[in-house]
Amino acid sequence: MNRIFSRPLRLATGLFLCVLVLAAGCSQEPATKSDTGDKSEPAMHVAVVDESRVFNESNAGLEGVKMLNELNKSLREQLTAMQTKAQNGTDQDVAGFRGAVQQYQDIMNNQQRALYDAVQEKYVSVLTKYREDHGIAVVFGQENAVSFDPDVDITTQVIEALNAAKVELPEIDPATFDLTPKPAAEEAPAAQESSMEKTAPENATAAPATEAPEAPAAENASGANATGANATE
Repeated sequence: MNRIFSRPLRLATGLFLCVLVLAAGCSQEPATKSDTGDKSEPAMHVAVVDESRVFNESNAGLEGVKMLNELNKSLREQLTAMQTKAQNGTDQDVAGFRGAVQQYQDIMNNQQRALYDAVQEKYVSVLTKYREDHGIAVVFGQENAVSFDPDVDITTQVIEALNAAKVELPEIDPATFDLTPKPAAEEAPAAQESSMEKTAPENATAAPATEAPEAPAAENASGANATGANATE
């Protein structure tokens, strides 16, 4: 008989203990990171910036665009004059115009790159400081963000910070860039022949005119202007 009553007693005791454990668990609030003091996983602060706006709307970017437009206007005026001359000119005029076009493209690309690099260097410095001062962990370019909350867009703030900083842009003087090729040395062979007739023996012949240097090629003109570009930079 003891065995018959002991088994139900053990079952009842076990059920009673389970009820007590469940009741104790329900009475406790879930622990949070702030309660436990666990700071191993800090909140991730993310921001985005529209770099195209930074370069197109900042004072440094606007000044750079103005400088490039002035240079472009000056060079285009030279190209227009050379094109008109080449249309009814000699093969040398045509070759000179083609060389000037390539030279124009090189100058504009080089000056645009120099201005961009100057703004980019200061922009990165300003953005880094802004990120550190505001406790931002990561800043993404807006073009790389698939979706984001407008509240994390810091473009306007970065533009204001960049405007407050001093951006040293390279000087660009359009007057220092000349696309016009140097005239061919037409008088040099004649002067050379005259000098040789006075000093050379009677059976010596003057230097043939075909050996006179031709009009400077495009790379020569480009080299001259490249020096000017480096000087302005």
